[in-house]
Amino acid sequence: MDLLRAVMIGPQGTPYHDGLFFFDAQFPASYPATAPVVYYHSGGLRLNLNLYACGKVCLSLLGTWHGGHSCEKWNPAQSTMLQVLISTQALVLNEKPYFNEPGYERSANSAQGQRRALEYNYTTFQHSCRTMLYSLRRPPPVDFFSLANFLTLVLGSFMAIGWSPNGEDKSIKVIMWCFLSLYFALSLVAAVTRTPKSTFFFFFFCQVWH
Repeated sequence: MDLLRAVMIGPQGTPYHDGLFFFDAQFPASYPATAPVVYYHSGGLRLNLNLYACGKVCLSLLGTWHGGHSCEKWNPAQSTMLQVLISTQALVLNEKPYFNEPGYERSANSAQGQRRALEYNYTTFQHSCRTMLYSLRRPPPVDFFSLANFLTLVLGSFMAIGWSPNGEDKSIKVIMWCFLSLYFALSLVAAVTRTPKSTFFFFFFCQVWH
């Protein structure tokens, strides 16, 4: 295997909560002697100080950030792709991403630093929502054999958001996420089959009406 796609669900309590974020990893011929190359599907948005609009993922572990301690860098004897994914979710998609920028952590205990972190979170949440809309309109390409598992993950994630933890039905939210799930599913099928989305929507609603 030389290619891997990962979908991360934004953790609760962060400005990324409930979002789906897509990453592609390429394993070079020198792997595991060298780190994998990771690309983030950004939709042209700078979602995080470590996630560039061009798709670059800035992490010491990947060799794309040259700061930090030596223990944070890729170690061929110990480092794994799982470690990359965990580091991305824990260190990048965190509660206060503003402090990811080197030097900003010095203001973490000041009122000004907390205010700027909160303002950054507001902007980040907006970018997170826009990223979801981008993914709905232009879903990352997948092959036919990956489609079933991919759809199961995406639809399951959207549907889970529609219900509260105690199982109570949130009617408006359920309807909204069901619609988004349907739109995402049809968009993916259209992308795989290279058929216009309008064609799938036409046939789907014809079947429903019938």
